[in-house]
Amino acid sequence: LPRRASRGREHEYGRQPVIEASMNDRKPSLKITIGWIVFVAAGFLRHSIAAPTSDGRIAYSNNTTTPQSRPYAVSSNTFGPNANPATTAGQSWFVVRACPTRNEMIAAYAAGTTLYVTRWDGAAWQPAFNFSGPTVTGRWFDVAYETNSGDAIIVYSNNNATNELAYRTWNGTSWSAATTRASNRTSQIVNWVKLAPHPSTDAVALAFSDTAQDLSALIWDGAAWGNEPGAAHETALSRSATSGDYDTFDLAYESSGELLLVWGSENFSFNDARYVRFTTGWSAINEVANLGNVPAQLSLAADPGTDDILLAYSRDGGSTQLYGSHWN
Repeated sequence: LPRRASRGREHEYGRQPVIEASMNDRKPSLKITIGWIVFVAAGFLRHSIAAPTSDGRIAYSNNTTTPQSRPYAVSSNTFGPNANPATTAGQSWFVVRACPTRNEMIAAYAAGTTLYVTRWDGAAWQPAFNFSGPTVTGRWFDVAYETNSGDAIIVYSNNNATNELAYRTWNGTSWSAATTRASNRTSQIVNWVKLAPHPSTDAVALAFSDTAQDLSALIWDGAAWGNEPGAAHETALSRSATSGDYDTFDLAYESSGELLLVWGSENFSFNDARYVRFTTGWSAINEVANLGNVPAQLSLAADPGTDDILLAYSRDGGSTQLYGSHWN
């Protein structure tokens, strides 16, 4: 988790996470401690955080055509009744993010190949837009709020092998039109998208992969995308049988503002993970040594008070073990 509670992370069940929670906390009061508790469900990795100080909301699928959403009250430690987003087909991936500057959340979820985006205005869910997306394995969209402005950005696969990405922004009043963004480092349809907001500026980091197992990244400066690496960070992301069936990369900011991107690779002879850092440019690719095998599911979480980042992962090859590594 980044520094604030306002960026929720998905809890995973089976191969697709269908539940997502986010808090209305607008201050960095949800401090990650290094007394980590990590949960394992069907080999997927997530972690706990300290008790919240503001109310929140959870969104999830109950295997019907109606998405579920319940408020959480800190004072009573209870969940309230449903306030459902728009009815769709059965949902798979869910993402919910909370605005750091106002009482608002944005939820994005996939139903079949359609992306649905809706906004919680403090009283009800307001449908935003839909997009007909790709038939791929993976979560091909993500949402993030800029730390200072409170503007939101959603990035998603454009279902195209040339203009691979599309994005829209929300300024608190209106949505921008969809804009496409070509990548110079991927050549096939994007199947995974992950965003991480900078802890003290309006920058947002984006990492994405395509069906050819290529991994690249971009940095949003609050107005435009830039800083794509000179070559793909990876050309053989780890997988089981199909490209995208492992959630095998993640990114997180240190509290000082340096970005860390970690991924599992099928290229590496030592069967370890790789990583790069970004401040004003991308570092050389380095190795996370002694992992023992290629990471399958992989998750990063940053301590908001230090530059420490925890890596939790499962390994390829049918292992049921949970592993961790600490970036200092």
